[in-house]
This record gives sequence, C-alpha cells and structure tokens, in this order.
Amino acid sequence: MKNKYIIIDTETTGFHPYDGDELLQVSIIDTDGNVLFDEYFKPQHRTEWKEAEQVNGISPEMVADRPAISEKISEINAIIENSDTIIGYNTQFDIGFLKANGAIVPDDIDTIDVMEDFAEIYGERNSFRDGYKWQKLTTAADYYGYDWSQRAETAHNSLGDCYATLFVYNKINSDTMIIERVIDGKRVGIELTPAEISQAYCIKENDDRRQDILNALDEMDSLKIGNTELSKDFLKNSNLFISDVIYRYEKMDDHLEDYNMAIEDVLDNADKNYAGKLVSHYAQNMSLADKEQYIESAEMAMDWNDTNEPAISR
Repeated sequence: MKNKYIIIDTETTGFHPYDGDELLQVSIIDTDGNVLFDEYFKPQHRTEWKEAEQVNGISPEMVADRPAISEKISEINAIIENSDTIIGYNTQFDIGFLKANGAIVPDDIDTIDVMEDFAEIYGERNSFRDGYKWQKLTTAADYYGYDWSQRAETAHNSLGDCYATLFVYNKINSDTMIIERVIDGKRVGIELTPAEISQAYCIKENDDRRQDILNALDEMDSLKIGNTELSKDFLKNSNLFISDVIYRYEKMDDHLEDYNMAIEDVLDNADKNYAGKLVSHYAQNMSLADKEQYIESAEMAMDWNDTNEPAISR
C-alpha cells in the first residue's frame, strides 16, 4: 500500500556526505508510527567518529557487524518510491546523505521540513540571515511536551528522532487553537493550527511594516537617487523598494524604530542602476494589460538612452 507521508531520519559520522562522512543509521516510519525501516550501518571508510559519537552514541563497536549501506539501499529506494511526501527535521540534510549513498529521491517528491516550520513558530530571529533561527529537535519536542521516556529510543537515535519529528509535525499541523473574532456583529470562533497562526502573524507583521513605510514616505520631502528624483507613489507601489527598506530596517543598530532613516539609507547607498532596477521589477510584476499601459506612459515620462535603459525624468 502506498504511504502518502513518510518520516525519515539519519545518524552520520559528520556533516559532509561528499567529503567522506558516512551513514551510521537510517530510520523510516509512517504517520501511524509503523516502522518501515530501521538499520545501523558499518562505514566503509571511516574507522572512528569521536565528535559524532558524543552526540549520537553510536560507537565503531556497535556497527562492526552491521551491513554496508549498499546492501540495503534498494529497500530504502522502494519505500521512497512508494511515497508521496518525505517529512523530516532538517530534511535536506538527511536526503543529501541518502542521495550520496545511492538513494533515488525524485526531484518532484514533496518534502516537509519540520525544523523550518517550528523555527517560525518559536520566533527567535537570526541576526545573521533574514529569517528565524533554526532550533534543535529536542527544543521543538520539549516545546510541545514530548515524553522521550515513552519509547526505548532516545534523542539522536534516528528512530527516536523520527517519532519526535512526527509528534512535533502533528502538533504543528493537527492541534488547533480557537481564535475568537467578531464578524458581522457576531462572535465567531476560528479554529487554526499553530502553523496557520504563525503565518497569520507574519502576514500581519509584513502588512504593518509596509504601512509604516508608506506613512514614513508621506512625511518625507524630496526622494532622490543621486540627482534622480523619484515620486512617492512610484516607491509606494514598488515591492522591491519596500522589501529593501524592511531589510535595511532590520539591520539597523538596536532596531531603531525609524523607517525614515531606513528609506534614506536605501536611497543614499543605491548604485546608479537602482532606479532602473525598480522600474524593471515594477513592470515585470504587472499584468500584461497594465504593463502595456505602463510602457506607453513610461515612454512619455522617461528618456531612453542607446542601450534602452530607462532614466527617470524629473
């Protein structure tokens, strides 16, 4: 019978499958918790992996008599082939190791990374990239009250991690909360999953930031890139410009609540081609009909040089 969803986890000797690190354990379960595959493997090149052993507890002695991954990869491939979606925690890490060892993972197979979903719910910002900080599986499991003692397998055993991943996945996507709202004068309970609530908060946060930027633009006078003056209405409707201002605002020291400063910083530090990029991006995101109308008006409002690059007229 075909498994719509499977949960996969691996334990390895390190982080780099194409630089000599190898698989030590692979586990696969279905969403009912049935074990589809669980096996330890003897590395064919590594003889010790002390750092990884401190985490996963798998010693060279434990896998000395286990098969090589090549002996079992056909079984893994059969399970993947018979599935629609792979669920994991840092899914691409596990898939990368499996592929490096002969696993056939179709490019069009759906994948779900519970780590990415939970990072947004946990909400800790990553100051080094534009997003949320990834959390350990143990953090996610503890967040939802997972009882590790209910199974013999512990954390960092791939089978144990499969069950913890499934638990967190179900909490994110199945458990719901009732959010009350007044709609047409009536109090209505809206049932949402944590993932849906987190997504709603992100949408609201982005909308709020966008409105703050629009308000800041209204307060400003002349807006220029170098000597090129830009209209407020044009900037208000430029998703690229709004995104750049939000990014700059998030990078500002101490997150100063000053969008005017972020706007000025984006414009002051723009290169000479930035205005053209804004126009190009604006046009690319319009419907064909709107684009034709925009081009007609743009040709009247803009000068074109020999390379057909727009130069916004003042």
